[in-house]
Amino acid sequence: MYKIIRHLSIDVAIGAAAMMYLVAGYLGTQVDGVYYFLLSLITWLIYTTDHLMDARNIKHEASTPRHRFHQKYYKPILTAAIIGLFLFVGLIPRQTAESLFRLSLGLSGLILLYFLSLIWARKTQYRYVFKELFIAACYTLGISLVPVFQSWPIDLNNWLFLLVIFFLALSNLLLFSVREFQNDLKDENPSAIRFMGIQSLTRILQVLIWVQIIHSLYLFLVDDMMHGLLLLIMGVMMACLYYFPRYFIKNEAYRVVGDGIFLVPLLLLISHLFS
Repeated sequence: MYKIIRHLSIDVAIGAAAMMYLVAGYLGTQVDGVYYFLLSLITWLIYTTDHLMDARNIKHEASTPRHRFHQKYYKPILTAAIIGLFLFVGLIPRQTAESLFRLSLGLSGLILLYFLSLIWARKTQYRYVFKELFIAACYTLGISLVPVFQSWPIDLNNWLFLLVIFFLALSNLLLFSVREFQNDLKDENPSAIRFMGIQSLTRILQVLIWVQIIHSLYLFLVDDMMHGLLLLIMGVMMACLYYFPRYFIKNEAYRVVGDGIFLVPLLLLISHLFS
C-alpha cells in the first residue's frame, strides 16, 4: 500500500501541506484549512503530470518503479488527474483576495512554463534544462504564498527562513538526480546532472546541505527553538542521505527518506494538538 502511495506522490502532496504549516507557524499566521487541501491537490497534480509526461515519452519499459507504475496505469491516473483539476478549480474560495488570486495565477504561469520547457527540451534534445532549480523555486513559492501574503510585510529573518527551505527542496531534488543519474540517461529525462556533471552537482549539494544545517543551528539557538529544531532535523536527515549512501540505496530507501523529510513538520502539528 505504501508503495502505491509513493508511486502516486501522495506522500509528497501531504509533505507540501506540512511545509506550509511550518512556514505559517514561523510567520505567526493561521491559514484556512481549504488552502492546505488545495496545496496538496495541486502538488499532486503537478507531480502526476510530470510523471505522466515522462511515462508517455519513455518508449521502452521505464527504469524506475514510479515511471513503470505510471506507464502501466496511464489512463486511470490521467482520468484521476483531470477530475482533480476540476475539483481544484471548484474548491477555490470565492472570497479569495484579488491580489492573492493574481499571485496564484502568476505561479500557475511559471508552472506552465516549466512543462512547456520540458516538452521543448525533449523535442529539440536540449540538454541545458535545470529542472531541479525550477521545481524547487515553484515548490517554495507554492508552500509560502498564502502564509507570506497574510503576513506581509515580512522581515529579513523570514526571507532567510524561506531561502533555507528553498535550499532544502533543491538539495533534495539534486540528491535524487545524483542517485538516479544512470536511469535519467537511459530514459533521456531532463536533469541538471546531464550537463553539469556529478562532481559539480555534488559540490553544490554539499554547500546547500551545510548552509541549511548552519542556519538551522542559528535559528535553534538564537531565534526560534521549535522551528529551528525541525529544520535542523530535516537538514541532518539530508546530510545522512548524502554522506551515507550505502544505507539508503536498497529499494530506493533514499527516496522514502528524502520525501519523508518534508513530513517532519507534522511533528509541529502534533505538538500543537497536544499542547
